[in-house]
Amino acid sequence: MPGGNDKNWTPPVNFYFRVEFQWGSSNDKTVASFLEVSGLDEEVAMEAVKSNIEGGMRPTGQIKHGNIVLKRPLKHLNEDIRKWVKECFSFTLGDNRIRPCLVIISLLNPEGKPCAGWECSRAFPVKWSLDPMNSSESKLAIESLTLCYSRLSRRI
Repeated sequence: MPGGNDKNWTPPVNFYFRVEFQWGSSNDKTVASFLEVSGLDEEVAMEAVKSNIEGGMRPTGQIKHGNIVLKRPLKHLNEDIRKWVKECFSFTLGDNRIRPCLVIISLLNPEGKPCAGWECSRAFPVKWSLDPMNSSESKLAIESLTLCYSRLSRRI
């Protein structure tokens, strides 16, 4: 519970959230809107152990992360994010470096202030896709941006 005071704490809703991208200093950041965020997960990697006990498992000492998938209706993307994605997808044309960023995903309270959040460190895009186009359906065109990251940590 935020601040340890659970008397005034209201469980957050999962539809009111913010995604912030931060490069370098805290002044070099931008916020973008998304329809859906998925992939906030981590798990301890396990390995089989050869022993007298059947099915013995032990932790490898590594943490596995899923990829963050950000979905939104197809529209103009924030210019800073658009340039960053373009740079990352064309890294082989330049100096062969991908510039990672800190992605902060926050659930917001009714006042629009973060009540729970997660930092995805050293994130960078690994996939962009557009949902299938289908002339027999009347749906919004949805684009997805998939981000890989090295560490997930809870903020609040």
